[in-house]
Amino acid sequence: MSSSKGILEGLPKRNKNKEIKECKNESYKEVKNIGSVTIEYKDDLGNIFNTEELNKLRLGEHMLSIKEFEGYIIDDEPNKIITLTELEPSKKIAFKYKIELVKRSYSLYPSTVKKLQKLKVLEFDDLNITYNEIVDKAICKFYDEIINNK
Repeated sequence: MSSSKGILEGLPKRNKNKEIKECKNESYKEVKNIGSVTIEYKDDLGNIFNTEELNKLRLGEHMLSIKEFEGYIIDDEPNKIITLTELEPSKKIAFKYKIELVKRSYSLYPSTVKKLQKLKVLEFDDLNITYNEIVDKAICKFYDEIINNK
């Protein structure tokens, strides 16, 4: 026993309270230096069709890459760089897309074309609205009415 005591005498004494305090400070720093990013995916009309939350990010620069979605065409830069700081640990960015149009052709009766012309003049403030947009809005409204009334 006396020989082991001699070995320990040469070593510096440790302060157990100091070690615990340092550990607590370290874990506090880690929690404090975490940020988040909200990514919004928007169509060309400004509607958000998808969102994504990235949490537990370290402060600093992050490069975010655009994703592909079925029915949408990418209309933005492929990568965006954001910087998270202590003053701004959370940020929101958006990637833009164009709605991929499905090309279909159809024939209309002359009476239907006259109704479309009348709607274009009387119901819509935008004089540049196309017949396709009017038909699309009419189908969407009709669809919503049928689905909501069931």
